[in-house]
Amino acid sequence: MSKFTGNELEIKINPELEEEINGTILNEACVVINLRKNFDK
Repeated sequence: MSKFTGNELEIKINPELEEEINGTILNEACVVINLRKNFDK
């Protein structure tokens, strides 16, 4: 499973929207990773 990094996310984000949207993307990525970890238990 590939891991999310800040650099991978930043490449996909429009710089003008980064400040507004970056936190949301990171939060959603963390939720997905946590769900997968729980599912694998």
